[in-house]
Amino acid sequence: MKLSIKSKNITISEAVEQHFEKKLIRMERFLGRDVEIFANCNREKGQDRVEVTLYGAGIELRAEDAAGDLYSALDLVCDRLERQIERYKTRFEQKRRKRESIRKAEVPVVLTDMAPVIIPEEDVDLDAPHIVRSKRFALKPLDPEEACMQMELLGHSFFVFLNAETEAVNVVYRRKDGNYGLIEPEAE
Repeated sequence: MKLSIKSKNITISEAVEQHFEKKLIRMERFLGRDVEIFANCNREKGQDRVEVTLYGAGIELRAEDAAGDLYSALDLVCDRLERQIERYKTRFEQKRRKRESIRKAEVPVVLTDMAPVIIPEEDVDLDAPHIVRSKRFALKPLDPEEACMQMELLGHSFFVFLNAETEAVNVVYRRKDGNYGLIEPEAE
């Protein structure tokens, strides 16, 4: 287990650090020994906020909570993480038993032949939607089923991943009917 603790507006004592290690070492039994754990501690408005992100066994889990002290906040976060792990394991077992695959579902794919278009400045609509945030992240090789579980654990409506079988970037998304879609781009 690799544990990294960062803090803002709060000092982390050795006793608190040992408590973090003691509580978070339990995650090894769920995710194996190659777990990377990042904890961020912050004091705001008289409360201590703890955010923990776990990377291990091909999944990424994140939980955040606040309490009057760091010990209580960490206990709440660990409870949340254990519930997420239990939910992940339950879903994984159900999928394995049913032998269902999202690859069997039909995925509507719209291919367009779009080339970049240069728009003169006077034609630019300032009220039109524009990019307000950009995010970078590492792609990990996953199966589409694992990507769906990861998406559900994070609470997102889509998830970008590196397909372990095809070694191509794919996207899984939640459809309105409750099923999942898989987007596999093709080069022309």
